[in-house]
Amino acid sequence: MTGSTNEKMVQLGCVGLNIHEDPPMALSVLEQVREKGCIENIEKSCVVKDGKKLHVNISITLMPDKESFW
Repeated sequence: MTGSTNEKMVQLGCVGLNIHEDPPMALSVLEQVREKGCIENIEKSCVVKDGKKLHVNISITLMPDKESFW
């Protein structure tokens, strides 16, 4: 769907795929996940290989053994 390898997707992460205008929104969402442990049904736009935009709906859950996203 993104045109990238799994390794590249892991390297970029959720914030790394954001369109230029969305990082503040993404960081806000990640703060909510840190506070609540999860968030569901967030709509966002990503930039994928060749600069194409991809509109996605995501849910994020913080793994119990993790304290940070990065």
